[in-house]
Amino acid sequence: MISRAEPTRDQPAEDQGVVAGMSPDRREAARRWLEGQRAAAAPVKTDWVSLEQIVGQRWTSVVGALVFVIGMGLLLLVAWRNGWFGAVPAGVKCGMGVLVGLAMLGAAEVVRKKMNALAAIGLNAAGLGVVYLSTYAAYGLFELFSPGVAFGLLAGVALLGIAIAARSQYASVGVVALIGGYLCPFLVSSENPSPWVMPIHLTVLLGLALGLTAWRGPMFAAVRATALIGTLFIGGLWALLTDGLPLTPVLMLIAATWVLLHADAFRAVTRWALGTTDATIAAGAAIVGTVSATVWSLLVALVVLRRAGGVAESLDWTVPLAMALASAVLAWRLVPDVRRLCAKPSTLAEKFAGVLIVECFALVPVAVALAFSDWLRLAVWGVIAVATAVAARRAKLWPLAAYGVMLLGVTTLQLVFIESWQSAVLSERVLVAGLSLSRWMAVAAVLGAAWLATARLIGFNAEAPSPLVPAWRLFLARFAGVTGAALCLLLWFNPQSESQSLVFVLPVVASALLLISGFWRGLWVDHAASLATKFIVVFWLVEFVGEEWVRVRVPSYVHPGLWASLLVAGAALVAGWRTGNPDWSIPSGSRRWSTGVAIAGGTLFISTSFEVARVARLAFSDTTSAAAAVSVWWVALAIGLIVLGFVIQRARLRHAGLGLLGLALMKVLAYDLAALSLEWRTVSFLVLGSAMLAVGLGYGKVAANLARTAKRADAGADNREPGPPM
Repeated sequence: MISRAEPTRDQPAEDQGVVAGMSPDRREAARRWLEGQRAAAAPVKTDWVSLEQIVGQRWTSVVGALVFVIGMGLLLLVAWRNGWFGAVPAGVKCGMGVLVGLAMLGAAEVVRKKMNALAAIGLNAAGLGVVYLSTYAAYGLFELFSPGVAFGLLAGVALLGIAIAARSQYASVGVVALIGGYLCPFLVSSENPSPWVMPIHLTVLLGLALGLTAWRGPMFAAVRATALIGTLFIGGLWALLTDGLPLTPVLMLIAATWVLLHADAFRAVTRWALGTTDATIAAGAAIVGTVSATVWSLLVALVVLRRAGGVAESLDWTVPLAMALASAVLAWRLVPDVRRLCAKPSTLAEKFAGVLIVECFALVPVAVALAFSDWLRLAVWGVIAVATAVAARRAKLWPLAAYGVMLLGVTTLQLVFIESWQSAVLSERVLVAGLSLSRWMAVAAVLGAAWLATARLIGFNAEAPSPLVPAWRLFLARFAGVTGAALCLLLWFNPQSESQSLVFVLPVVASALLLISGFWRGLWVDHAASLATKFIVVFWLVEFVGEEWVRVRVPSYVHPGLWASLLVAGAALVAGWRTGNPDWSIPSGSRRWSTGVAIAGGTLFISTSFEVARVARLAFSDTTSAAAAVSVWWVALAIGLIVLGFVIQRARLRHAGLGLLGLALMKVLAYDLAALSLEWRTVSFLVLGSAMLAVGLGYGKVAANLARTAKRADAGADNREPGPPM
């Protein structure tokens, strides 16, 4: 037997696990494992030299440059307020600041050549900030230039900053320069500045940052992030909190910000080498920046236009429409194939195109909401949703269908929870036959039709298996179908309508939905309407059935509850027919059909019983005549069911007739015997007895036929081939 020595940690790596009989492969594996163990157990050494260099050179330089720029701004402010250099012309003051900044930039170049680029970061950033600050003061504080000249000078400073940051290849130079530039409006201000100062200032800074990022690539993503935050924050405060601003400079700032950020994202996802992690993260951040720019631009523009009033307020819808069109064009430029726009994105360019399409679909309803009011807006939203479903159907772009359903959902929620309370136009009503009809109901009917049309477009042949059809398509179509059916039924409910009038309308609407539900086969429109019929039956019971029935003074057999019961029973029969199957070989279909027949029969049984009692009270002076008349009617109805059951050979009808005959017997014995007068008690007993004798004779006559039928049924069951084992 070969002995194996236990390896020790103090042995060298090549000797660990080397024992007699061990194969070379196992020895190599043991050596690698032990090396990993030793590396993991070794203490981690901190590179204090590198950390000291980062803190001492880069961080100190950056913070120092920022502090120096702030100090220069404060110096200019103090000098201007205290009248220092009062005899010195304004141009000379600003020129001195520019010279100081250029001298610092020259010193930074010397340091870069003599030492390294890291040591020149602070001087570059500080010099650039001082030059920009001095140029801005010459225009915003001393008004030495016109807006055009100021734009050119600031653009020149921006180009200078791009060149310095690109040459030094450190993003921190650009970040510091941007921070100093964004602090300028807070450090140097005047009482009546030109409204063009801020738009030019922020646009140039943003262009500087995005140009530098585009030039040097993902390593300068921090520069773009700084410009994005600064422009949106300061620009928003300036546009929203400054009184008396003209529209043109504000709208120009909004447009420039939106265009620059989207152009930068377009370049990032198409021209960068996106194989690296840094490039992918930077491009993703650029896409997020475009979404922020869209939301910011829309909100600021709407607030400013609403504040301006007049024609400007009436044209506020053009802002989201213009952005939607621009987003659609940019998405098409990125991905010309429309099918790929709605498919799962595989590249950053396709992801950005998808974001742009989402922006477009979100902005179009906003434009419609601003352009139209009340019911027109809701109607246009419904048309857009249906048109989107049509496009999804024709092009097989099913994400468009989801957008249409979401838009219809928003439209319906606004109609139900907002417009129903706030819109004076939609609340105008007219009373017709106890029903309060309004424009709100008309809009709801249009939306219900839009839901049903969308369900048809999305769900047609949705049950057919296909790898190109998403699994959620059928669910979406069913949701649209059920929502449309529910809206068509619920739109009739309002406090001004008489509840009994609704009992006449709802069965008709439910029956119509059931009869045309073949257009929505498999989309649960028929099941939604069938469920509604059951609630309608309960509604009918609550509204009509009770002691009030017999007190209504109308001619015989024209009681509204009786005619309403005919509609309710018809709706129940239609529901059983459309959702079930009269073919008794299908268990589920037969159950639904039987349920519909039972509901219809029960409804008619209750309504006719109450009407017979009411007619008896009208025809006879004896108050107990109603109970006797009901007993007679039950007996007649029982005989009719039994006879019909024999004629059409349906045992369930015969069983129902026998059960009703037993119910009549219980009523006669338990109620009529004690409550009726002698005359009507006699009538009840005679009619019931005669009927039961007739039924007994009838069953005796057909007993042989019933026995032969049952025997044939049993024989057929025995000869039938056995089914598959359960």
